[in-house]
Amino acid sequence: MEDIMAGRMYSVAEISRKLTEVAAEADYQSFEDATLVAQIFSGVFFAGLALWLSFTNGTRLSFIQQASLEKRLTVCCMMTTYVAAFSAFFNFFQLTEVDDFMIPRATQFSLDMARPIEWICTCPIMQLVLVLLGGSRIPEYRRMLMPGLSALILVVGFASTFIEGIWQYVLYILSFAIFGIMSFINRYQITEHSQGQESLLSGDSEFRKATILVMATWMPFPMWFFMSPEGLGLIDNILVIQVGWAFLNIVAKFTFIFYIQRIKDNYCNRLKVKREIYGAQAQDKAIQGGNYGQITPTEQHNKAKGELGAVVVETMNFLGMAQHTDRFMRLLHKADVSSLEQIESFTKEKCDQLSLPHDLVSALQKRFKVWKLEMADNAEIELEKGELHYASDDPMSHVARKLGGGDGVVTPPVCAMEQGGEYGEQPYGAGMIGGGMNISIRGGDDKELGDRLGRMEEMMSTLMEKVALVSASDSRSAEAESTMVRRV
Repeated sequence: MEDIMAGRMYSVAEISRKLTEVAAEADYQSFEDATLVAQIFSGVFFAGLALWLSFTNGTRLSFIQQASLEKRLTVCCMMTTYVAAFSAFFNFFQLTEVDDFMIPRATQFSLDMARPIEWICTCPIMQLVLVLLGGSRIPEYRRMLMPGLSALILVVGFASTFIEGIWQYVLYILSFAIFGIMSFINRYQITEHSQGQESLLSGDSEFRKATILVMATWMPFPMWFFMSPEGLGLIDNILVIQVGWAFLNIVAKFTFIFYIQRIKDNYCNRLKVKREIYGAQAQDKAIQGGNYGQITPTEQHNKAKGELGAVVVETMNFLGMAQHTDRFMRLLHKADVSSLEQIESFTKEKCDQLSLPHDLVSALQKRFKVWKLEMADNAEIELEKGELHYASDDPMSHVARKLGGGDGVVTPPVCAMEQGGEYGEQPYGAGMIGGGMNISIRGGDDKELGDRLGRMEEMMSTLMEKVALVSASDSRSAEAESTMVRRV
């Protein structure tokens, strides 16, 4: 009897212990689920806050695309910083088991969900960087189209991971077709940016190289996906798969980020040389009391000479011949070459005729093609065209406007051509002009005539002063430009 009672008590204790363990396990699982939900909730909200702050405190992308290349490169480098930050966060997140998901494959492969999410967050930003780098020559709708195509490729490819059978191949082919469309548009943007001067196979601009870099480093991804357990499972070694994904991801993003930064650094160096040469011209003009800022034909000529000096300095540095920059500039000056447009049409025969080194001229022509694509902004070019249209450094045009009343309205003539003294006024001179015509002054306009002649005398004096200043400054400008080139 006592044995039976002891057995019953042991059974009750065992059942109570098991119930307690089940309850504790349930409580632990509930705690884990609650913690996971809280972390995901906090992460989503903080990510949304970061995006909101970025867009609120930043300039609208429509303005960035129309801005100068210096501003666009600054924004592009900032966006690549986001790419690096997102990649770092999601790669650390893959160390946890929260994002592990068993995909329906024979190999029972565990997929890190953080990896495709990382690509969905970063690849559209990289495509947006290319559009902003292209500037106003790229249509504005590409700011939405290119990131959208990039995200759509990843979403469709990611969806094919959870499907078996024929639909898996359908989704994979669809994502690869979208990738082909995106690559075609990337290729077309090279032509748009260069205005037909470059293509996928020819050209030397930084935009073309950045686009080809993205296309070349993204191409292995769909192929590796096809061979991995997420695709057909041709490779089932987990270590090889994970190392392959890490290698492709690092190569694609590191090369792109470093190349964008290199473009910005090179541009800043060119801009520094350009501004130093222009600064010498501005200083010389300030000494003369001129207004440096308004583009007139003379200012345009000086600007062309400054660009020529900047490109020569850059070309000679690339060739490792910086010590001969001043000699090459003197040769160009003696050959009456004052702009890059003149150099652009030079042939070997022309160089031999002018005794110019053809190798250096050829290198300068190639560098000028890149300079036109990378150092010129459409807004600046159109602004200069407008100033040249309305501005003129011919003082006689100002004389004509002032003599006409200052507002462009034609006033009555100073002298009247009469035939036979039609107005009954005394002729100014006794001589007659052939045909019976003489010159007379209308008596009521004597005061007006005096005022006009006074303004004409004042304008002519101003004209002579300007001519003297221009003549005196030519030698000083050439000397200042040569000195600045030597300094650079």
